[in-house]
Parts: sequence; C-alpha cells; structure tokens
Amino acid sequence: MQNLKKNSLIENTFENVEESKVLLKDKLLHFFADDFTKKLILLFIFVVIRLLEYSFFRITHNEIGFELFFNRSLNYDFLLVLQFSSVMLIPLLFSFLTNFKLYSIINVSFCFFIILVNISLTHFFLTNETLLTYQFSEFSFDEICKIIFNELTVNRIWLWTINVIVIALSAYMFFFFKFNLPIKFKKISIPIYLILIAVSLVNLRSSFKELKYFNSNFEFLIGNNKISYLIKSYSSSNITLFNFSNINEINKQIKTYQSIYSKHFTNNNYPLKYKWQDKNVLGNFFNYSNNQPNVVIIISEGLSSFFSGKNSGFGSLTPFIDSLSNKSLYWSNFFSNAERTYGSLPNILASAPSGDNGRGFINTSIKFPKQKRYPTHNTLINILKQNNYVTNYYYGGWGWFDNVSFYLKEQGIDNFVCEDDFNPPKNVKLNEQDFSSCWGHNDKELFEISFDLFNKHIQNRPYLSIYQTISNHSPYNLSEKSYYEAEYLNTKLKKVKVSERIFEKIEKKNVSSIFFADDALKNYFSQIKKNPTFNNTIFIITGDHSLGLGSDKSPFKNYLVPLIIYSPMLNTTKEFKGLCSHIDILPSLLSLLENNFKMKVPSENAWIGEGLDTSLVFNCNNSFPLNLNAIDKPNFVYKNYIMYSDNIYKLNSHLLLEKEDDINIINNVKNKINAFQYINKYVCTMNKIIDN
Repeated sequence: MQNLKKNSLIENTFENVEESKVLLKDKLLHFFADDFTKKLILLFIFVVIRLLEYSFFRITHNEIGFELFFNRSLNYDFLLVLQFSSVMLIPLLFSFLTNFKLYSIINVSFCFFIILVNISLTHFFLTNETLLTYQFSEFSFDEICKIIFNELTVNRIWLWTINVIVIALSAYMFFFFKFNLPIKFKKISIPIYLILIAVSLVNLRSSFKELKYFNSNFEFLIGNNKISYLIKSYSSSNITLFNFSNINEINKQIKTYQSIYSKHFTNNNYPLKYKWQDKNVLGNFFNYSNNQPNVVIIISEGLSSFFSGKNSGFGSLTPFIDSLSNKSLYWSNFFSNAERTYGSLPNILASAPSGDNGRGFINTSIKFPKQKRYPTHNTLINILKQNNYVTNYYYGGWGWFDNVSFYLKEQGIDNFVCEDDFNPPKNVKLNEQDFSSCWGHNDKELFEISFDLFNKHIQNRPYLSIYQTISNHSPYNLSEKSYYEAEYLNTKLKKVKVSERIFEKIEKKNVSSIFFADDALKNYFSQIKKNPTFNNTIFIITGDHSLGLGSDKSPFKNYLVPLIIYSPMLNTTKEFKGLCSHIDILPSLLSLLENNFKMKVPSENAWIGEGLDTSLVFNCNNSFPLNLNAIDKPNFVYKNYIMYSDNIYKLNSHLLLEKEDDINIINNVKNKINAFQYINKYVCTMNKIIDN
C-alpha cells in the first residue's frame, strides 16, 4: 500500500514537472513572439521616419539618392534597434515571467521612448542639417525649453504635424493594431530573433561609421543612425581625457604647444603668456592720429561666405555687405572658430582658448576664487576701459543665454542691453506677422535702440560698441512682413542676379531673413554716418558662424564667414586671401590701436591668435582651433594642414582637402594638435591663462 502511494506521488511529481516544462516552453514562445512583434513594429516606425526624411531632402535639394537609404541608413537603424533589444532582453523576460502587465508597460514604454528620441533627433537634423551631440547635455533645462518653444513656429507647423502623425501611428500600432504571428512563425521566432540579436552584437562597431566611409559630410550625417551618432559623440569627446598631476607630462606638452607659434613665451607657469610683439599688419592701411578711435564690432547671425561675397557658389544675397567690402579691408578666406554662436564673443574679444567643455570658453563649468566664473584673462573690453573707453553690448535676444551676461559683466562691460531692455520685451510677445514665438528683436529694432541710447551711453568718450544680431536665426521669422512676400523675393533675386532656384538650397524664409539683415545693416550705416563720431570709428563686421546651404558638401559649411574692417580713416582698400580666424582679430586690432593711435596695451599677453594674415595670395600661415571635439567637422588648422575626423589633410587654395599619407607628417601634426588640446584644457581648468 505504501509502495503504491509512493509510486503515485512520484508519477504526480513527474507530471507536474512535465506540465511546468510545457508551461515554461509556452511562456517562452509567447514572450519571444510578443517581443519580436513589438520590435518589428518599432523597425517599421523607423522605416517610416527614414522615408519621410529622405523624401524631404529629395524635394528640397534633389541631391540625395535612395541607394544610401538601403545600403546604410536602414542597416544602421536596424542594428541599433536590435542592439537595444539585446540590452532589454533579460529584464523584459524576467518581468514577463513574473508580471505580464509590468512587462507590457516596460516594453511599450521602451519602444515609445526610442521612437520619440529618433523623431526629436530627426527633427533637429531637418531644421539644422547637423546632428545633435553631447553638447545637448550642457544646456540648462530653461535653455532647452526656450529653444523648443521658439522652434514652434507657423513656418515649421508642417514638420510638427508630421511628428504628431508618426507618434499617433506608433500608438495605433502598439495599442490597437492586431498583428498575430502565424503559429509556425511563432515557433521559429525564437531562433530568428536570437540570431538577429547575435548578428547585431557581432557588428556592434558597425552601428556607426566614420566620415571616411562616406562620399561627403552630408552623406555621413544622413547615413548614420542619429541615436548612435549621439552616443558616439559622448565617447569621442576628449573633454575629460587629460589629468594634470604629472609635471613632466605638463612640461612636455607645453614645449610642443609653444613650438606651434613664433612667439616669445615668458613663463611656463602660464603657457600662453608671451611678450607683446604682434606685428602691426593693419597700420599701413590707416592714417595716424592722436585721437582714440571708436570701435564698433557687429557680429552678424549666420553671416556666411556661402551666400555673401563674390566667392558664393550661386551669387551673393547681401548687396550692401558686398558694397561695403569693396570700400574696406576684406578677408575672403576667414573662419569662425566655432560652429555655433557660443564661440564668437570670447574668440573675437579675448582670442581665448576653446574652454573645458563642448560649448566653448563662455560656458566654462569650473568655479574659480573670488566668485569668478572664468579664468583670469585680458579682453578688448577691459583693455579699452583702461584707456578711458565706455563699453557697450547690444543684443535683441536673451541676455542670459550661453552665459553671455555673466561673461561680459565679469569683463566689466559698462552698458549691457538685451531683450529685457526693449519695450516691450519680445519674450512676452508673439511675432506679430505669424503669431509665432521668436528669439527676440530683429536687427532694425536692435540698431534703433542703440541710437536711442547713444547719448546716454557714450557721454563724449571714445567707445566700444558690440552688436550681436539674430534676424538670420532659425526659424527665420523675425523679418518684417513684406520680406516674406513672393513678389518681393522674386524682384530682389532678379536685382541681385540670383536664380530663383536658390529656394532649392535654402527655404524662402531664410532668404527673406538674409535680405532683411543686409538691409538692416544698410540702415544702420545710413544713420551712423550722420553721427559726429562716424569719421573717427573703426567698424568690424563678421559672422558669428557660417550657415551652410542645403546639403552643401564643403567641410567648412559651419565655419566660413567674411571679415570686413571698414573705416573713414582707411587710406586704401584691399582683399586679403590669407587663411585666418576670429581669434586673430584681437592681436591685430590692439597692435593697430597701440601703434597708430598711441593707446596703452599690456606688455605681456596670452592671445592664442597670431594676428590677421594680410597676404594677397592664398596661404596658410596661422594655426587655430575649430571644434576640437567634433566627429563630423574639422577640428584644427595647423599651417596648411587640417585635422578632420582623426585624419590629416592638406588645404589647397580652393579650400579643398587632399589626404596626407606621409606618416611622419601625420604624427607631427597630430602631436601638435594634441598638445594644443592638452594645454587648452590645462589653462582653462587650472586658471593658468595669465596672472595679472
């Protein structure tokens, strides 16, 4: 009897185990089928987003083919989805076996998060034609909210509408669309899914391809997956690579850095510090005077050599700036040192290092003694103030954005004017012409308020006035209403002898903004000429950064800007073709003011610029940083070599690149650029720029 009971118990246990195995097998089958289905939906949404993206560029530029779509874009999107799926596989399986409802919430939330990130990055790409990088994390929450709010404009409503449609389609697919896999397919979904995940993990490094694998920078941007690109930008950044505990290493890097320049360096404790000996390259072009000249610097938003000047590929859209350059000293091969506005002020006013982060010196994150936000350094502002100048800054936008107010006020700016000082401030008002939010006040309003405040600010003293404009800023909705009318645009294009096909390269509102900004500058000069101070003023006009057009293949689409120095005190006009940049303005300007106008300049300085190159033929004598941390843009110009995507190229007179193959040259150039990066970080984090 006992044996029968024992046998019965064993049989029941065996049956229970077998039932458990069957149940577990059914659960695993159900899990993989369900998860695989959700990932297929996710892949489908990625395909939809890609199709919309490629269709946009086919319509707007007619320059992008679908070969890249199939060979690169879809492959990299699929790899990304499968790689993320592999990361989530174990947590999802665990939640599925313990709580199906929790599993469903986690899985759908994960898919929606990936979709939203992909939509957001694609939206950014379509409106900026560049991809979002790690710099995104350096913006404050308020800055991010402001940027998003100001992009919600009527002329972008179609793009936001498409985003909403894609999100709605995603919701329908996940919640209402019944996509039941056939039973036979369910059984093979496990090996198929696992094989695909294994293939994606084996090809982990292939989820992102470097620039050298593409025919152009634009193909590199559209070909790669945007989420992979964002992740890669974090891992490629050299912001945190250096430590400064090894004195021998510091001295070695200082020696290599100083070998780049022909300066008389005076103090290794402050590696940038050198005896003031910059050549007065501008002196012969100006008359001498005992009167201190006024200095006006106009930093024009997005002013680019791609649409301004005779070297523009399709004709110039800035007739007034062109006419002014013909009466000026004009540099046609000139660079901004950053691809965004954050670099313009410290580069132009201080010839400063690139800073300790991705958003430049002005956004430095180090805290210094005496409540200072920035390393000690000389600027045009504090040097001119020592010479009894009154200093002014005029901007129609948010004074706090990019820490502009902190930076200029720490340098001792006398009068700081931003949108809060306009009546009414534009940040509480919509654009009247289309009821959209906007970045601030347009260029005409900016110049008008400066004239209204002129007597109050100047007080019969020599002055430095810095203007930063925003009319030509995305989403291009700050111009007066008439500038957006088709009749005006067509008439204006005929007048400047540019084909209407320009709209295949730039959206109409962008063209309107360019015309408006040019006219605003024309109006400014018409008014300032009536002012008694005009004949004793030096005007410096440049772009804060370049604005590349459409799918332009130039690697310098974000950097190439004009530089114009205009003044009634000029005794001649010239066009210069030597390659130089924003950081070269200050040394040459101060040398001019010291030698021609008897101003006092400190005997030792720490500018990283070498001065403006006044060569009449193309050459590359100067070295200067661009974006040191970019993976899709040139990083550094060293004489006639350039570092770009970890490769070294030669520059020719057409600013085209020729790959350098000599390993000795490559190593020499890379060593010097690495030394610059090291010393740049060292002086910024250790407060070692200058000690006065």
